Amino acid sequence: MPTAKKTAAPKAGTKPDGAVYSFTEDGQTYHLPAINEGVADVPGRYTIDAVLHPENEMAQTALGFAMLKTADIPPDVRAVLENLPTGRLLTIVREWMGESRGSSAS
Repeated sequence: MPTAKKTAAPKAGTKPDGAVYSFTEDGQTYHLPAINEGVADVPGRYTIDAVLHPENEMAQTALGFAMLKTADIPPDVRAVLENLPTGRLLTIVREWMGESRGSSAS
């Protein structure tokens, strides 16, 4: 019986066009796009709170989740994110925001 041909998973660090951040869960690497891809659809209240209160970590986190919600993220990657423990998810969102802004967050 013939076996199905498996496609190789992308190597760590190999990102598809437009991806700026990668994270690994259970040995699989996932990629997130630049936050600016969905930022136009983020309700202004999140941006206003984050800009007016840069010291407020909750405002920054809320903006990150709003951006995550509007970003063009493949359904399989979104499902992985939604099933992560909260601490891990927060780390990924914060790192993603930093990478998308061009910082050295890792």
